[in-house]
Amino acid sequence: MSKKKIVFTDAMIKNLKPKPLKYTRSEGNGFTVRVMPTSSKTWHYLYSFDGKRREIHLGSYPDVNLETARDKFEAVKKKVKNGIDPLVELEQVALDRKLKPSVADFVREYIENYAKKHNKGWKEIERALNASIVPSWGKRKMNDIIRRDIFPLLDEIEKRAPIMANRTLAYVRKLFSYAVKRCVVEINPFMGLDAPAPAKVRERNLSFVEIRELWKNLDNAKMSYSIKRALKLILVTGQRPGEIIGIHSSEIEDRWWTLPA
Repeated sequence: MSKKKIVFTDAMIKNLKPKPLKYTRSEGNGFTVRVMPTSSKTWHYLYSFDGKRREIHLGSYPDVNLETARDKFEAVKKKVKNGIDPLVELEQVALDRKLKPSVADFVREYIENYAKKHNKGWKEIERALNASIVPSWGKRKMNDIIRRDIFPLLDEIEKRAPIMANRTLAYVRKLFSYAVKRCVVEINPFMGLDAPAPAKVRERNLSFVEIRELWKNLDNAKMSYSIKRALKLILVTGQRPGEIIGIHSSEIEDRWWTLPA
């Protein structure tokens, strides 16, 4: 007596209950649903190719409903019938994605693997790239970006914040320099571009009288002891506030402070 063929229905899939061990239900031709002890349900296509058992994940239920899962199953089954291994195709897509990443993916890689390790201001770099570059270029491949792509973005940023346009160009240039080192792109299309906004030179300096008055009144100022000491150190060394804030005991030897590279 032949076994009765199972035809999946929405109600049937919905009512499949978990068991202590995972199990599968098959509709035939390799179209299956797997039920885990955790109650999660996933669609799979089981097939053989060149004598090897293969399996493709078609999605999780209910995010992928029965109709969509069956459409996916029919598409990959057709490829197998035509001598194409769909699993190899998926592996190739994943490899291409890694070798030729999208701008959005590579920005994440750049921040995690480089900026966080080499830039104290990596959060500002991340914010600027995600606000200015990713919305327009995010889905495009890194190697598809060309020199003229930057100008509409910089023009728009310059209207709102000229200096930020300069910084965005600098951030994008560093992003693509890193891409060159990682062999993601052959050349950096943004090398040699001039900053879109003229830099403002700070001409205001404290006079000797102002420095003396600042020093005399710092002790009575309403600020923390640490800030008072930092301001005095800035005055006597002439170093940037960021360098003073980041000073570490390991940088000081025999009363000499040596800034690290």
